[in-house]
Amino acid sequence: MGSVLNDACGSQSGRKPATVLLVDHSPVVGGAELSLIELAETLSPRFMPIVVCTTDCKSFVELAVEKGIHVFSIPMPRLRGAGGPLALLQSVISFSRLVVRLKPAIIHSNTVRSHIVSALVGRLCGVKVIWTLRDFDFPMWLYRILSPLVHRVVCVSEAVQNLYGLANGKTRVILNGVTRPSLDRKQERARIRKEFGIPEDAHLAVCVGRLIEWKGQEEFLRAAAVTKKLVSDAYFMVVGEGPSESYKQTLKSIASAGGLDGQVIFTGFRKDALACICAADLLVHASNEAEAFGRVLIEAMAVGTPLIAAPRGGPSEIVENGISGLLVDPADSEHLGRVMASVLTNRELSARLSEGGLSRFERFFDQAIETRAVEAVYDELLALDGSKPA
Repeated sequence: MGSVLNDACGSQSGRKPATVLLVDHSPVVGGAELSLIELAETLSPRFMPIVVCTTDCKSFVELAVEKGIHVFSIPMPRLRGAGGPLALLQSVISFSRLVVRLKPAIIHSNTVRSHIVSALVGRLCGVKVIWTLRDFDFPMWLYRILSPLVHRVVCVSEAVQNLYGLANGKTRVILNGVTRPSLDRKQERARIRKEFGIPEDAHLAVCVGRLIEWKGQEEFLRAAAVTKKLVSDAYFMVVGEGPSESYKQTLKSIASAGGLDGQVIFTGFRKDALACICAADLLVHASNEAEAFGRVLIEAMAVGTPLIAAPRGGPSEIVENGISGLLVDPADSEHLGRVMASVLTNRELSARLSEGGLSRFERFFDQAIETRAVEAVYDELLALDGSKPA
């Protein structure tokens, strides 16, 4: 990392950029981690982003290095169970040493475990701290104890802010963004369809996400069985992997029972999931629980793929029903299946949703919009006197 890193991590005076530590504990790379990387990539030269992640996630380190982002790994073991206090102490000590070494102006944490460690280390080392709340999984009792230690709380949707409250005026809602992809949609469509043996003129609906129950792959497949009765040449793609092999087998059984054999594809994890979205005529988000945001929705908007989303949580803020997508309750598989068939076969409706989604992406969800908003929060903190939360 050489002299560039040493120069960037010195005094924050003069023309040197303000060092920002972007902290994440996840052992796998998911949407939150991709968002963190895209933020780091697009920050202005006034800031020097350095990713701090767990030693358990080599793929995150590789991704950061691939993108030319400085990265450090520290132990961030699980905090639950009998060994929790010792694990927390280990994380705090390791991170404190790194903070003393790098002398950051700001610590910006991205996930629950990193929020806990960052709040404590920020107070110990006298560094300003920002949390980005990307989900509903921060225990409320712990949030109430630790939030007074941080300087700003960024929520990725109104739904998240409504759950956790305004935090004494420190809360900001900043919607997630993604970088507009440079993919050739027609080329990717042809490539993916050829790989999986899907005819070029066949209708294709895709569901993208980790294979876990609340993500709604079951609902998608039950609706797909309804769609297939109405659109005989329809294909269905489930993109993603999960921790449970038994759940994956359950999904395959549901598909088979619905008569989808030969027309449903389980791709597993795909680094090129966005290409699969490009290949599809419709993206279906069928989560059966409220989701804090829904990154896959704005990815679909960015490449012009029409979408259907569940009408709760962050997705209901992302999608203007009937304009940039359709909001449909996935619990009613019969209705969802009919709506899927309508989007797949109605070219006028499909084109309208595609254009509306792209327009909404450009107005609200381009990564540059999110990055500028985050930089404004950084500037607020740099203007504060002292390290105590204001």
